[in-house]
Amino acid sequence: MPTITGASSFAAIPLLHALLRRQPQRLLLCDQLDAIADLQSQLLPWCEQQGIQTDLQWCCPEPQAALPQLPARQWLIHGNNVRAEELLQTNSCTAVRRNIVATQQLLAALPAGGVALVLLSSHLAARRQGVAGSTLAAAEALVAHWAACHPHCPVQVWRLPPAFDPNPSAPDPASAWLRERLAEQFIDQLVSSPADGEGQQLIAADPAPSGDQLLSSQPLSDAVTLPAQPIDSWLASASVAEPLARYDNQRMLEALGELWA
Repeated sequence: MPTITGASSFAAIPLLHALLRRQPQRLLLCDQLDAIADLQSQLLPWCEQQGIQTDLQWCCPEPQAALPQLPARQWLIHGNNVRAEELLQTNSCTAVRRNIVATQQLLAALPAGGVALVLLSSHLAARRQGVAGSTLAAAEALVAHWAACHPHCPVQVWRLPPAFDPNPSAPDPASAWLRERLAEQFIDQLVSSPADGEGQQLIAADPAPSGDQLLSSQPLSDAVTLPAQPIDSWLASASVAEPLARYDNQRMLEALGELWA
């Protein structure tokens, strides 16, 4: 049973559609209660129109709470992250909580036998660009460290291209079409990598000479940039824990800058 966290996010929706077209037997969708309610009202009629016979199961974890017991050797797609840069410029604490702390809690809650894990990241993480890029790069570093400790667990980090960045002020039909095509490629990559296999990769979309975009992969340990200080100890430090507790966005911005200096 595949599981998707942050299932209602802008980036996750086209991936969810592509996954549903393959009609998995069951699908567990995790998000906050209000987001799940909206997703149910949109997704159930869509599945009916498409003739999709998938058992959709819903989970609304409490804030800061771990996910329910997850089955081992099943794909878990973690999409509980934030990319809206206009929001993050003034809410760096929210970005740290949703992109870094949520990923840390998720990894701590995984079963001892491990799961086949996918982290939805962004092209912004490659250069630690802005608040979104720096916090998603930290999430990548957490997953890379977890993968190194579980070398037999399949792990993929998907750096989604700019077409997956939300831009509600100027919806672009060409970007929407590109998202759907790339979502099919990402899910094809997932389906061709069995959850009971091995392999730890970072997968990104690169421009092709034709103007299209093709997926490329490289070993996760080579592709992810690690900060000088481990993310776990950075989160536990007073310079991060105190402003995070007080929602001091300016001090959190400074702490993020020091992390990737």
